[in-house]
Amino acid sequence: MTAANAVPARASHPPSAACRSLHTYLPTGAQLCWRHELPGSFALDAEFVAAAVPSALAARWSGTRAGFWQAWVAAEVVAKLTGTPILPLVAAGFPVPEDSRVEMVNATRQDVVVCFGRLRAQP
Repeated sequence: MTAANAVPARASHPPSAACRSLHTYLPTGAQLCWRHELPGSFALDAEFVAAAVPSALAARWSGTRAGFWQAWVAAEVVAKLTGTPILPLVAAGFPVPEDSRVEMVNATRQDVVVCFGRLRAQP
C-alpha cells in the first residue's frame, strides 16, 4: 500500500498518476493504493479506526468502534467483489457473514483499518 495522496473531491477525480491500480478513498479524500501484479479480481476498502460509528448502524453493533470498522471494511470488500449493493448486504445481517467466494485480510496501520480482498477462482 502506498502513502495516501490528497484528493479534494473523489467522485470527480480519477486515481492519481502514482496510483493506476487498486485504490480506495478515506473520508478526507486521501487516496490509498495497492500495487500488485497478481492475477484475479481484487477489492480494497479503508476507514479511520477512531471515526464515529454512523448512528443508523450503531444500534446494530454491540462491539468496539475499531471492531465495527473492521467489519465495515470487510462488508465493503464483499459488496465490491460480489456486485452486491452495501446497504442490502448489511441489512441482511451485520457483521456480514463470510462469503465463500471471497478471501480477505484486514490490517490496521496507524489510524486506518484496511481490508484487502480477492474473488476466489470458480471451478
